[in-house]
This record gives sequence, structure tokens and C-alpha cells, in this order.
Amino acid sequence: QRLYEREGMDSTNIVKFTLAAYNAGEGRMDDCMNFALSQGKDYRKWSEVAKIIPLMSEEEHYNGDVIKLGKFRGTQTLDYVESVLKIYEDYCLVMPN
Repeated sequence: QRLYEREGMDSTNIVKFTLAAYNAGEGRMDDCMNFALSQGKDYRKWSEVAKIIPLMSEEEHYNGDVIKLGKFRGTQTLDYVESVLKIYEDYCLVMPN
């Protein structure tokens, strides 16, 4: 979490990146953020990074220096983040502040 705070992310993006890093690993998320930056996307916004993650499974992208850990499909990580956030939203409906 502190890593993402140092990047200047807002609290919503910190939560999403932290969930993704828990699922895929910090190194993999570093690859995702670096890849997003190389594609001209804002690497600090989950919505931007999530859009390009599926491209990381294409050989033309992971052969360079940007993606250090190799091919990454990322569908499990994308699903995990969405699933946890959905559960949280459902919980908030049942237990409002």
C-alpha cells in the first residue's frame, strides 16, 4: 500500500492496486504499471492499467524490457479485484454507515 501512496495515487486506486498485487504479486504489478506507461497510459489509474493488462499476454509486448516477468494473461487478477470490490459494495448495502 505504501508503494502506491508514494506514486501519488488516490485512495480508490491504492485499494485496487493493493488487491491486484495481493493476487498477482508486486513484481507483476510493477510490470503492469511499466507496460501501461510504455503504452502512454496513466500507470497510477487502475482503470487505465486494467484495460491494457490483456495485451500483456501477446508475445509482441512481453519480449521487450518493459515486462520483466514475461507473459501475463491477468484475467484472474482482473476478476479478483472486481469480485472483492463487488463483495465490499454488497456489504455496504447491508451495513450502511
